[in-house]
Amino acid sequence: MKINLKISSDICSIGVIAVAVMGLMGYLPGLGLLGSIKEDYIPMAPSTAVSFIAIGCILLFLNAKPLSGKKSAVSLIVILIVSLFGILDVIGYYTGTDLNFEDTFVPVTSELNGVAVGRMSPATGALFFLSGIVIIALFPEQRPADHKKLIEYIGGGLNSLILMTGFVFCLAYIYGSPLLYGYKSIIPMALTTALGFMLLSISILLSQKDAFPLKLLTDTSTQSYLFRFMLPLAILSVISGGIAVLSSMQWFNINPAIASAALTLLISFFTGLAAIFISRHMGMVIDRQNDLIRQSRKALSKSEEQYRILFETMVQGVVYQNADGEIISANPAAGHILGLSLDRMKARTSKDPEWKVVDKDKNELPEDRYPAMLALGTGKVVKNFILGVYNPGINDYVWIIVNSVPQFKDGSDSPYQVYSTFLNITEQKQAEEALRESETRYSTFINSTTDMVFLKDGQFRYIVANKALADNFGRPTGGVIGLCDSDLMLPKMAAACRASDQKAIETVSVVVSEELWGDRTFETTKFPVLLKHNQTGVGGFIRDITDRKRAQADRDRLMTAIEQSNEIVIITNPEGIIQYVNQAFETITGYTRKEAMGRNPRILKSGKQDETFYHRLWSTISRGDTFNSRIINKRKDGTFYTEDANISPVRDAEGKIVNYVGVNRDVTAHIQLEIQLHQAQKMESVGNLAGGVAHDFNNMLTIIISYAQMLMNEADPSGPIHQDLGEILNAAQRSSEITRQLLAFARRQTISPQVLDFNQTVENMLKMLRRLIGEDIDLAWLPSSDLWPVMADPSQIDQILANLCVNSRDAIGGVGKVTIETENIIFDNDYCSVHSGFVPGEFVLLAVSDDGCGMDKKTIDCIFEPFFTTKSTGYGTGLGLATVYGIVKQNNGFINVYSEPGKGTTFKVYLPRHTGEARETKSETAVKIPLARGETVLIVEDEASILKLGKRILENLGYTVLEAETPDLALDLAQKHAGRIHILLTDVVMPEMNGRDLANRLQTFYPDLKVLFMSGYPANVISHRGVLEAGVHFMQKPFSSKDLAIKIREALDETE
Repeated sequence: MKINLKISSDICSIGVIAVAVMGLMGYLPGLGLLGSIKEDYIPMAPSTAVSFIAIGCILLFLNAKPLSGKKSAVSLIVILIVSLFGILDVIGYYTGTDLNFEDTFVPVTSELNGVAVGRMSPATGALFFLSGIVIIALFPEQRPADHKKLIEYIGGGLNSLILMTGFVFCLAYIYGSPLLYGYKSIIPMALTTALGFMLLSISILLSQKDAFPLKLLTDTSTQSYLFRFMLPLAILSVISGGIAVLSSMQWFNINPAIASAALTLLISFFTGLAAIFISRHMGMVIDRQNDLIRQSRKALSKSEEQYRILFETMVQGVVYQNADGEIISANPAAGHILGLSLDRMKARTSKDPEWKVVDKDKNELPEDRYPAMLALGTGKVVKNFILGVYNPGINDYVWIIVNSVPQFKDGSDSPYQVYSTFLNITEQKQAEEALRESETRYSTFINSTTDMVFLKDGQFRYIVANKALADNFGRPTGGVIGLCDSDLMLPKMAAACRASDQKAIETVSVVVSEELWGDRTFETTKFPVLLKHNQTGVGGFIRDITDRKRAQADRDRLMTAIEQSNEIVIITNPEGIIQYVNQAFETITGYTRKEAMGRNPRILKSGKQDETFYHRLWSTISRGDTFNSRIINKRKDGTFYTEDANISPVRDAEGKIVNYVGVNRDVTAHIQLEIQLHQAQKMESVGNLAGGVAHDFNNMLTIIISYAQMLMNEADPSGPIHQDLGEILNAAQRSSEITRQLLAFARRQTISPQVLDFNQTVENMLKMLRRLIGEDIDLAWLPSSDLWPVMADPSQIDQILANLCVNSRDAIGGVGKVTIETENIIFDNDYCSVHSGFVPGEFVLLAVSDDGCGMDKKTIDCIFEPFFTTKSTGYGTGLGLATVYGIVKQNNGFINVYSEPGKGTTFKVYLPRHTGEARETKSETAVKIPLARGETVLIVEDEASILKLGKRILENLGYTVLEAETPDLALDLAQKHAGRIHILLTDVVMPEMNGRDLANRLQTFYPDLKVLFMSGYPANVISHRGVLEAGVHFMQKPFSSKDLAIKIREALDETE
């Protein structure tokens, strides 16, 4: 219970005045006890009563602050008068001088126990003097500021002395032995006076709450504690000591004055001992406690300061609400979060309709669901309650997480208040919503894709798996979470997956691999992922690439086909810029891909097509049509080539033209082949014509030549008939030469090839060649060493050299030079692919060059045609080069011509190399006509004139001749002939049966039968492309008697 010290002080002051008034009233008749309380006690002196009244009033004035200047001065004067009056009374008693003016005002009326009644006791005067000093010292208006503490202690000590003196005098009356009674002539102190001084001292004490000694009673220090502890003990000790002294006085008949002195000593002694003992032992304990208390208070003060700072600076909002839910306090953070100042929040409750609150699902929150109201209603802590509160400052809701804690007073079951802490989680809430939305999008995305998406932890267990992955393993969505590959796959496949998982983690890289699951191919991409707790997992996705692989394989096959195609493939953008070319483009045009990419196809323009052509091309493809045409383009090296172009537009899904693709076939070689084929067909036709004509022509020439020779043999060599017959023979022989050239051109000439040393064959002809070209032309022979052998008929080589040299002679037309060269040559496929007319392989080159007039291209294109000539009429048949061409082709070679007008000509003949050894060729020598040796000849010829001629020639040579016009007659004749038939002379082409079949039939009858074939047009029955089979004897029509005699003898003399 709190005591109002000012009021208590005023009550004590009034008590002082009341005691003084009672003392004065005691002098009134019948009221004596009011001044003395007891008949045998002396009353209060009138001067004492007046002094008490004066001081009591002064105390009342001093407590009524502030005092005016006059009141303060009057109070000081009154106090000084009372003090002076008291000290004079003391001086008068102890000096024997009567300085008191009491007699003037109040005469002495009686005595009590020898003491004058109505006079102030010297002890009373001393106490009034001390009381004045105390009042002046303790009241602020009279207290010097420099020695405030010292004055407070002096004043407090004197006031305590006054209180103790009054208390001692009161005790003496209680014990029945008033002090100073009967002690000399000193006036004792009245009981009422002692009471008045006690009240006066107490009044002063209560008016000075911050001064000694009241502060000692009310302070929390150790000294105050000890004082409060010892004060009751001191009082009890005084009371008990007094009782003991009084008892001893009765027992031992001790003088009361001496007993009183002894009592005082005993009180002092025992009180001192108690103070020393208690102070020593209790002081240490209390000091320790006080130290702890001071530390606790310091810590508490610091904690409170920290709490205050924390309360004011913390980011969390804090709101205190009373039991009714009214807000009584809030920190700045709360105001910032809620958008309201503390003044606007105070006295509001959670149920205030101005609050707009929604729950975490954004639904309006009922009032009884507010966390503070829940805590007040249930008396339990509400934790982590998420709600949204409308913030008027931002005109939007802020999201907070609230913890509400109810608080109770001791012994109460109902909370008297609740405090709520809350944190602004708006950004977190928004982030969570964004995260949820992102997770929803992510989940929708990964579950919508056909790719399998996964994430594994450090133990390779699935922690994320989309629907496609679950479906692949035949499980529901989420059904693979927590499982390993070994739970879902065959051991071998699971081990392979684990190995690639570990590789991704160990190499800290993306690992891409292809895996075969059944008949499907999957592409797996794996990469390390850092998970929580510093754990590394594996993430990735798996894509079914079976269709892509198949499509890629198709594309690869297509690209391989395009790349390996012999046709040019070129792709451009809509503006005509090249974006792709294949290998054929590089091969045919000479431009590399790098050179062509990014350029326009006009780099191939040859100038052979005009602008109208290109305008038509672009118009066609621009409107979406396909352009087809034959174009002459130019290669990088400047040469021309011809191609059949097919250019088409390429459209995208919307039908827009995005590219043009050209597929162009190089037809240069084809055109040349067509030209060559045309030329070959023409020559073949001429050859067939020539061959057909030559057959009958040779039969007639055979008759003319043979009969002319026979007639010349019978005619006089000096006669005119012999000369005429000679002209006939020469004309027939020239005609025979033309026929032979025609057969050579038509490759119908029957030959007997052999392995030749080509250099030697040429050298055997040099002498004759020099005679052919004449002395004005120099013939240079440049043979190559180690020349390869060739398989050819020597007579055909002679024909080639003779025709080429004669042609060079005619081209020179005077002085000049002809050069003959030989050389080994090898042609590969790459060379032949870009050089038309050349054939890969190993060849022996025969080159004949001259420095004559040369030829233009038009002439070169026609020189191998039969009967083509640039010479004047009568100077050539036009069969020389045609013969050379036919011979070369018959021997599987080829010929090329290099010539320019005014720069001469070079003919290069390439004959295939032969791997056998060469046979030495010898020059022809004169041979005598061999005669028969008794042999029988069977001659078969369907031409009667040839049959007749042959029989005559053979009979002239001495042979026995059997003749037959048909094979059947020949067979019949042979069967009927009784003797031996040595040789068969037969035509090759006959009705009913050819000569070869006839020979085979006859050899069944005559196994040793020799055979000599004759024909003006050799057939394949005895030769292959005009080349005689081994062991076959053949004679070309027309022939002379000598030719027939030699051929018959060669066939008869041949041994098996």
